[in-house]
Amino acid sequence: MRNVLRISFGMTTLPKSSMRRTIPVAFMPCIPSLSSRI
Repeated sequence: MRNVLRISFGMTTLPKSSMRRTIPVAFMPCIPSLSSRI
């Protein structure tokens, strides 16, 4: 949960061009943990 908050906070400070690059890389490790919870 802390990682998600950190990512969302970083998205607000980063420009859109770098956001598009960082979002997929940042959320890829989160996907397996989220699916395992559900």
